[in-house]
Amino acid sequence: MAIGINTSVPAGKQWVYGGSIFRFTNSSFGKTFIGERKPLFLGFNLAIFDDFSDDYQIQINIPGWFVSCNIGIYQYEGDTRTVAEQDLAAIKAVVAPNS
Repeated sequence: MAIGINTSVPAGKQWVYGGSIFRFTNSSFGKTFIGERKPLFLGFNLAIFDDFSDDYQIQINIPGWFVSCNIGIYQYEGDTRTVAEQDLAAIKAVVAPNS
C-alpha cells in the first residue's frame, strides 16, 4: 500500500513525521488489530503488510499540530510474490512444464 501525506510546513520548520497507520478488522470483540502500527513520513510512503487479508480497514493517525493535510492511498493489486519466488516459478515452468 502506498500512502502520500502532505501538509503546509511553517516557514523555518523542518517536519518529517507524518503520523502512523495500522490495519484492523471488526470482530465480535471489537477492533482486532492486524500486524503492527507503521510510521508515516511526509511525502510518499510504502507500507508493506506481511499478513495479507482481503477484509480489513486502515486507520491513519496524523499529528495534532497539522493545520491541514492531504492524504492519498493506493493499494497494490498485482502479484504479491517476491522476485525470487517469481523467478523460481519461471524456472520450474521451463524444467517441468506439466507439474
